[in-house]
Amino acid sequence: MWKIIKDQFFSTTQLKTNTKSVLDKTRDLWEVFIMNNNKPNAVLMSIEKYNEINQYYIPEVEPEEWELKAIKEYKKEQKAWKLEYIEWEDVFKFLNNLR
Repeated sequence: MWKIIKDQFFSTTQLKTNTKSVLDKTRDLWEVFIMNNNKPNAVLMSIEKYNEINQYYIPEVEPEEWELKAIKEYKKEQKAWKLEYIEWEDVFKFLNNLR
């Protein structure tokens, strides 16, 4: 287990000098960490693993102008929909005052 974990970490110097072997490791392991000054700096993974992870990813799309207008109108109408509730006691007092 320790060997697998150890094999996942490469320095930026190792990446520079042994790029091919580091990239080969990405095929065997889920991910490979690139360290800079003993701190994680980047993660490399094979394209197959990347595609597997991102097959269900749907990028966030900016709404179009008409959608923004529709949202504004909906919010405006929603404010108008708010109803004021009257307590039954107040209703009866009002009706009694009309006598």
